[in-house]
Amino acid sequence: MASVPQPTAPAPAAGKEKPIENTLESLAKGIINTSKNKDKFAIMLVGETGTGKTSVLSLLVNVMAGRQPGEYNLEPYDVTNEHGGSQSQSQTNTAKVYRFESVNGIKITVLDTPGLADTRGLQKDKEHKDSIAAAIRDNIPEVTAVIILANGTNPRLGVATDYAITTLTAIFPNTLANNICLLFTNVASPLSWNFKSDTLPVELRKSRRFLLDNPLAMRRNYLQIKKDAEAEGEIDENTQDTLNDLEASVNAGHETALKMLVKLFNWLDTLEAQPTKEIMSLYEQSIKIDKSISSTLARMTQLAEKRGNLERLIKESDGIKLDVEGSKNFKSEIKKKKWIFQDHNYHSTLCSEPQCYSNCHVPCSLSFSVDPKGLRGCAAFWDGKNHFDYCIQPGCGHHMDKHRHYNSTWFEEEEKEMYTDPVAKKRHEESTELLKKKEISIKDVEKIIENTGKEMAEATEEIGRLAAKYSELSLSGSFSGQVKKSVKLLETHLEAIRNKSDPESITQIEASLEQLKNKLRVLEVAAEAAKKKISTPTIVDRLGQKVKDVLGL
Repeated sequence: MASVPQPTAPAPAAGKEKPIENTLESLAKGIINTSKNKDKFAIMLVGETGTGKTSVLSLLVNVMAGRQPGEYNLEPYDVTNEHGGSQSQSQTNTAKVYRFESVNGIKITVLDTPGLADTRGLQKDKEHKDSIAAAIRDNIPEVTAVIILANGTNPRLGVATDYAITTLTAIFPNTLANNICLLFTNVASPLSWNFKSDTLPVELRKSRRFLLDNPLAMRRNYLQIKKDAEAEGEIDENTQDTLNDLEASVNAGHETALKMLVKLFNWLDTLEAQPTKEIMSLYEQSIKIDKSISSTLARMTQLAEKRGNLERLIKESDGIKLDVEGSKNFKSEIKKKKWIFQDHNYHSTLCSEPQCYSNCHVPCSLSFSVDPKGLRGCAAFWDGKNHFDYCIQPGCGHHMDKHRHYNSTWFEEEEKEMYTDPVAKKRHEESTELLKKKEISIKDVEKIIENTGKEMAEATEEIGRLAAKYSELSLSGSFSGQVKKSVKLLETHLEAIRNKSDPESITQIEASLEQLKNKLRVLEVAAEAAKKKISTPTIVDRLGQKVKDVLGL
C-alpha cells in the first residue's frame, strides 16, 4: 500500500532563525509568510503532458491574489502560449516564465514548461527541452524548487511519465536533489492516492510529496454543469440541491488545496536557492554528447559505405586481374617453313614445277644434263623395266620436261617469327592501366577506412568519458538511462498505433526507434571503452556488431 506523504517541514538547522510558518488563514488572504529577508521564490513546474501543470499555475495565481472559489479567475494569465491541441500533446508551446506577487509582496517566478512525452514525437520533446534550457538561461539565475507533477490516481509511473521525469532530472545536478518535490494531481486525500512510491526513480524516492485535487478544475466543471442546467430551463429543487452540493465540494476542495499549499510554502521557505548554471552546464554537456553520438553514427554509416566500396573495388580488381592475365599473351611465336637449295658436290634430279620441291632422284647416276631428255633412264622415270614420261616418285608425278639436274637438293628450312595480336594487345594495355587505377583507389579507400575507424574509436572513447563525467554530476545518474526510457516510450507508442495509424507514420517511428537503439549501442560500447574493457582497435568492430545485433543482421 502506498505510504502517506509526510507534510511536516524539516526542522531548521541550529543557529538559524525559525521560519514564520504559513497558516490556512493567512494564505486564504493571499499572504505568504517567509523567513527574514526572503521575499521571492523561483519555481520550475515540470511534468508529463496532461498532468495539469497549467491548472496548477492558475490555482497558484488565484491563491496569491487571495481569491475564493467564487472569485476565481479561470484564465488568470497569458493563454497565448497554449496551442489547443489534444490532451496527449503538450498544451504549452514553449517554456515560459511568469512572475506573480502575493498580496503581501512576496514575488514568485514560475517557469511553466511544455510537457514532455508529446505524441508529436521525440523531436518535439527536444524542442521543448531546448525551450526549457533557453528560459532558464535567460530568466532564472537560481531556482528555489522544482515541482514535478504526476497523476496520483495511477499506481505507478507510466512509460510516458517515467520518460518525462528521467529526461528532466537528467539535466538536474545532484546539488538540486533536496529542492525537488513531487506533486500528485487528481488526489483529494491520501485515501485516494494509489501511487506506489517504490516505482519512482531511485533519485526521487526521498523527495517531498504533496497531493492535490485542483479546485480550479472543479470550479470550471461546476460552472459548466450549472450553465448546462440553466440552458435546459428553470432549475428545479433537486437540481439546485445538486448544484449546492457541487459548490460546497468546490469550496471544500479549495480549503483542502490551501492546506496543501500551506505545507508547500512552508517547505519552500526552508530551502536554499540553487544556481542554475549547473543545469545549463549539464544541458550543454548532454548536447555535446548527443552531437558526438550523432557524429559517431554518421562515421559508422560512412565506414559501412567505404567498406562496401572497398569490397566492390576488390571484386572489380579481381575481375580485371583475370582480364590482364587472360590477355597477357598477345604476342605469339609463329613457325614458318621455306624451301631452299642446299649445295652438294654431286648432282641430283629435282622437279622444277612451282611449289613441288621434290628431290626425285638423289644422287642421279646419269651424266649431268641440262636437257630434260637426257634424264631418260633416271630412276625418277624408270622402274627397272619400263621408262616413263612422268615422274614415278611419290609426291611428284610431273612431266620429265619439268625436271633438271642440279648440284643441290631442295631443303625445307624452319623460320620463327613473333606475331602481335593488336586487339589482345590493346585489351591488355587498357586492363593493366585500369588495374593500376583500381589499386590506387583501393589504397585510398583503405586509408579512409583506417582514418575513419580511428576517428570513430577516439570519438567513442570520448563519448564514454563525457557520459561518465555527466553521470557523476546528473541527478538521474546516467546518460544512457534517458535513452533507454526514450526507446521504451517509442516502443510503447509504436505498439499502440501499430494497427491504427498510417504506414508512413509507423515507418517514421520505426526509423526513430532504430536510430535511438543505435545511439544506445554507441553509449554501451563507449562505456566499455571508457573503462578500458575493450581496446581501441576493436571498438569499431564492436560498434559494427552492436548495430548488426540491433538490426537483426
